[in-house]
Amino acid sequence: MSQERARATEQVAAMSQKLKDVQEMLFVKMREASQSHDCHMPLKAEISAMTALLEEEEKRSAPYLLVPTPISVH
Repeated sequence: MSQERARATEQVAAMSQKLKDVQEMLFVKMREASQSHDCHMPLKAEISAMTALLEEEEKRSAPYLLVPTPISVH
């Protein structure tokens, strides 16, 4: 049982790190989009894709996280 707990703890840590990485990538893309109007549409599509990826990761990791991290993109 302690091995399962340790493995679950490791999985939560890995998924939390992955979630933070995706959030950071999303933030960087949002900053790029706000600074560059020339390539607005391709970046908007990429941001939408990253947002969808992040939402899927949140759904997947929700049962393991103690405190969900809300994401709001405006």
